[in-house]
Amino acid sequence: MLSGSIASLGSQYVLTLNAVNCQTGDSLAQEQEEAGSKEQVLAALGGAVSKLRGRLGESLASIRKFDVPIDQVTTSSLEALKAFAMGNAEFDQENELQSLPFYRRAIELDPNFAWVYARMGTIYANSGEYQKAIEATRKAYELKDRVSEREKLYITEHYYQTVTGEKEKEMEVLELYGRTYPNDSVPPNNLSVDYEMSGDFDKAAEQARDAVRVDPNSVSAWGNLEYGYLGANRPDEAQQTMQQALARFPNSEFVHWLSFITALTLGKSADADRELAWSKGKQLEFRFLVYQARGMQEQGKLRLSEETTRRLLDLEKNQGLNETTEDDLGWLAIVQADFGACDRALQNAAVLASSAGRTATTFAGMAFASCGQAQKAEADAVKLNHDHPLDSFLQKSEIPQIRARADLQHGNAAKAIEDLHPAEAYQLGFVEAGIPTYLRGLAYLQNKQGTEAAAEFQKVLDHRGVLSTSPYLALSKLGLGRALALSGDTAKARMTYQDFFTLWKDADPDLPVLKAAKVEYAKLQ
Repeated sequence: MLSGSIASLGSQYVLTLNAVNCQTGDSLAQEQEEAGSKEQVLAALGGAVSKLRGRLGESLASIRKFDVPIDQVTTSSLEALKAFAMGNAEFDQENELQSLPFYRRAIELDPNFAWVYARMGTIYANSGEYQKAIEATRKAYELKDRVSEREKLYITEHYYQTVTGEKEKEMEVLELYGRTYPNDSVPPNNLSVDYEMSGDFDKAAEQARDAVRVDPNSVSAWGNLEYGYLGANRPDEAQQTMQQALARFPNSEFVHWLSFITALTLGKSADADRELAWSKGKQLEFRFLVYQARGMQEQGKLRLSEETTRRLLDLEKNQGLNETTEDDLGWLAIVQADFGACDRALQNAAVLASSAGRTATTFAGMAFASCGQAQKAEADAVKLNHDHPLDSFLQKSEIPQIRARADLQHGNAAKAIEDLHPAEAYQLGFVEAGIPTYLRGLAYLQNKQGTEAAAEFQKVLDHRGVLSTSPYLALSKLGLGRALALSGDTAKARMTYQDFFTLWKDADPDLPVLKAAKVEYAKLQ
């Protein structure tokens, strides 16, 4: 264990570092330095650390490679370092938004504090503020020569993740990061997220277990482990992990949010209601309301979900989360489009189109495509392709979805199936929520391939652990009924339609998709 102390001696400061054997209590090595003033304290500390590393047996070659002056790794300003430490205290408990004021203060005190820019980029990305995330992460990358090898790997990984979107390169850096620093929880934790995005939840859980082992006090590691189990359809392990996380972090909004999602997924309505009540007035209340709205949409209660969405958008705007509001408004727009409520979907798409942001452009393009405005949709796809040519997720999944939706509107099912082929890499990950799979099912239906359509819709229904609660679970149930009817299995088709109608017993009666389903069901009698 490494311990330290600082004491004033007149106008000077004496710094002491002591490395202790935890089993015996014996001192393994000790180093002491003096600083002539407060401004020299960090430099003195850096010198003491370098000498102590040698005393503890680190080779000279290793020290030369990995030892960077502390004022470069962090800052030469004690006040900036203090603000950074206070931000870290919040960040480490997953209170990311609460840490931002401290990080902003650190940047004000030292505009070249690379590590703070990296942290802020991570927070903005996690909260859906992608443009801010790009700006902060790009700044960190420009300053990466001012940090240690460890921080350089962290910054480079996030540069590929956030700025260029090159998923394969990001994972390569994480693998190197993990081999170089096996006792750092960041590589397995972030690899877990990458596997969750691609839908490989068993690997996600495996990486998250490593992250928890390395750092059992990492809130995000526990969260990724729980979600990995949930996505892998291992509900008992997910529930057990969630209980352990709640016991360890009883006040974490992030953990309670995951507990809410877990309860919704497992059908534990009382637990879900308790967590929703707990979120009232909390900073992350809007995240709870997002999933509440999706639960309403799964039951066909579109208008009620629109009211809830308006509430959560107000909460997000009050916190300055503008791109996050575009994300949630965009989700509502495509659900409205897929329910056949194109008048409302196009109104929201028009609002999104007034923004130049990536999220707004993506969702607007999808809504335009599904509501017959192919020219606007293609313009959005072209813009996204031009602005983000290296982004794996955008190029392989989101742009193909825009074009496939337009193809379906033009009756070109074969082209839609072809367009959606690259999206298989992410289709059942947590971000895409099974939507590419659902769209492929629609294309097979339109192409009169009932068996193939049924297989796609069944994939969505088999992944409730990923989707938690989603309108696309209900729409896939309806799609399965249509596919069975097309395949000639009338009895099974009737039962599937009945399951859908049971789920939508309190749905908005004027939804076009519901009206069409009733007409189709009547023909099966």
